[in-house]
Amino acid sequence: MVKDYFSLRMRATKEQQHISGAERIITAARIESAAAKLIRRAREHAHGQADVINLTLELLENEITEISSLPIRTIKQDDYRLARDEVKDLLVQLGINKQATSKAINLLAKGANPKGENMRGAVIMELTSANRLEGDQFRGVRASRMDYSGEAKERLLKLLEDNELNRTHIPEALALASKVVAHRQIVAELCWSDDPDYTGGYVANQELGYCRFPFLKPEGLGRGGRVFFVQPGLDLSELVDYLEQKPVLVTQLNPNIKEYQTITEVITNAELG
Repeated sequence: MVKDYFSLRMRATKEQQHISGAERIITAARIESAAAKLIRRAREHAHGQADVINLTLELLENEITEISSLPIRTIKQDDYRLARDEVKDLLVQLGINKQATSKAINLLAKGANPKGENMRGAVIMELTSANRLEGDQFRGVRASRMDYSGEAKERLLKLLEDNELNRTHIPEALALASKVVAHRQIVAELCWSDDPDYTGGYVANQELGYCRFPFLKPEGLGRGGRVFFVQPGLDLSELVDYLEQKPVLVTQLNPNIKEYQTITEVITNAELG
């Protein structure tokens, strides 16, 4: 199985600033069509047309781990400030220090790298101390090498269409979140898009699922990113290797899609222990 699959990754920059990234796990027959789609995506991004587009094609020699996607839960809060309060409450319920939750939200709102700009990868934050653990705070740690099987992707797109959910941003975010929180040391992920035309974001947790907020930032804001909240005393090198190198394919789709008004409803219905 492994030798039949390739990792195709795209990174696009404009004036030396990262503006777009995407990837696929594909068979040889799909290389040309997938590459063309990723190039078109880089040339039509909301941040502007890229002046440098890098494509990396790699034969996958490591064993592919197959996982199920997270359930999708929508919290229907249309004020991004109130939505961020809901995010803080949710993260605290998951055992994350209040200082860490506030710090994470402020980093994404202002730009997480030392120059106040977006990072290519994610912040890794220790959930009790709020310390940042990623070695390079300009780049961060980029979760990579994940995708859907063809059947799972088709089912997901149909499910999103039936529930009138975004078919552009959610699939990639859901695949990434499903891989990220499958790691035993990651308690939760916080993310919102740096696309100025997309206001959505989410909190992901293995038990709670993919909790999406349609409005987690004001429209037009080009700041965003990801924070992975991790347990104290983790093996950082093992975690980074998993996130960046371990190929993961979503082959099973969790069809559970529900809407809620508050985080309290989500937690109550999820029956967290």
